[in-house]
Amino acid sequence: MTGLPAFPLPFHASRSLSFATPRTLRELQMTQCSAHIRAKPGWFDKMKDADVVARWTREALAQGLTEAQVRYVLAELGHYAALRDARTGAEVSAVDGVWQSDTLVDDGLRSRLRAAVRVLEEVPDAEKDWHPGSGGQVLDLVHPSLFCLVRGVSGGPERAWQNPTDRYSGHEFSEMFQWLPADVDISADGDVAFRSYVNNVHPEKHRELAAVLPDVLARFRPLLENVLTDLRHPRPPRIEADPYGWYDSAPRRPDKSAYGDDAAYADAVRAWERAQDDYWENRRPVVPDAPEFTPPAPPEESTRVDLRGRRVQVIVKLATLHLTPEKPEYPGGSWHVEGMLNERIVSTGIYYWDSENITESRLGFRAALDDPDYEQNDDNGLREVYGLEDADALNQPLGSAPTPAGRCLAFPNILQHRVDSFRLVDPTRPGHRKILAFFLVDPDRTIVSTSDIPPQQPWAATSTMTLDQAREYREQLMRERKFFVDEHNEQLYEREFSLCEH
Repeated sequence: MTGLPAFPLPFHASRSLSFATPRTLRELQMTQCSAHIRAKPGWFDKMKDADVVARWTREALAQGLTEAQVRYVLAELGHYAALRDARTGAEVSAVDGVWQSDTLVDDGLRSRLRAAVRVLEEVPDAEKDWHPGSGGQVLDLVHPSLFCLVRGVSGGPERAWQNPTDRYSGHEFSEMFQWLPADVDISADGDVAFRSYVNNVHPEKHRELAAVLPDVLARFRPLLENVLTDLRHPRPPRIEADPYGWYDSAPRRPDKSAYGDDAAYADAVRAWERAQDDYWENRRPVVPDAPEFTPPAPPEESTRVDLRGRRVQVIVKLATLHLTPEKPEYPGGSWHVEGMLNERIVSTGIYYWDSENITESRLGFRAALDDPDYEQNDDNGLREVYGLEDADALNQPLGSAPTPAGRCLAFPNILQHRVDSFRLVDPTRPGHRKILAFFLVDPDRTIVSTSDIPPQQPWAATSTMTLDQAREYREQLMRERKFFVDEHNEQLYEREFSLCEH
């Protein structure tokens, strides 16, 4: 992949962070409408039925979309259908750059995973590892924060603590902790083999899990490749807004030579001044409407990401969220990206492999925004075109993807994500949601992995810490990362927009 741009990471110090161009409110209306249509089962077949399309059109117009917006959305469905892979079910989700499939993992593989995970679930209550701060709702089965790489304790190459950039990275790079990935080989035909152990997976007790993880990751490969390809070819704005051209012209000052006497000219000037005041007080931007749909240029074949025939690094997480009649609701998570600069995570794949007795669960996404161009003091224009107010956070919610049981979802780490709230359907019975997550390290880089660090757990001859010590290091890591998230938001994802004089 020599000569291709680096995959963007959500960190200032990486030099690869690119802020997103703000999307107009009209465009966000359109993407929301499109997502609503593409959430319907078999939408790619229904879009060929004139009666169905007529109904969709009526519904969209009733929601306030213009005819041009609706034409664009309907024409764009063909583009999304062309991107869809019928064999794997891989398709763009409700959010551009985020990919999903409900058929990647078949029932047989899912049953193998279920049986493998049961060994981790069926342990005495005293051995259950409830995630700190989750209020006894999130049960960690495999989590990279436990028995992580600890400076001065774990040993291993010193390069783990060398900042990979030449820029000061402050809160973005940890000098104490790192999640440990496994090294993974992907063959030319797409088979996956883990070449080092998965942290916190016991080689004997959890051998069924160790055997099934490569097969699940192999199914995820097309989704992850699509995410990485899109990272290099982000979707351009559908509606281009020109802040210097979205108003009608201001009233022109009268030309004195056109008036026969000074009194008439003075009257004309006074009328012009009143018109000027009215113009500046009441002018409304002419928000550009949707253009004719033109399919985005497909990426050149040489720039498509293909992970076959390569070694990659993957961090694994396995967790279950439990709801009970006593705790019937999950309040939702916080906005975050995965890991820190140490882990160089470019994409995440999540398999929502089981859920029971819970309401719809969704994963929301937002992008950090570049400062939009605007005329001096044009607060009305920014409000009506982008929904931006002075002192607002410079980010834009892009929508959310439903995460029903059986769905595989892959997304770029450049977008922050947040789990939306959900609750029990029947409040008298318990419910749960179970996930398997793969965090993909930048495939063009190599970080310290489980190839470099022997197992640190007490059961290993190479143990470096007790379980209590590992939990204390996890607490320290979590405190450091909470500070990172807060600082990261302040500096990147929640930068204050200042409507100032140019």
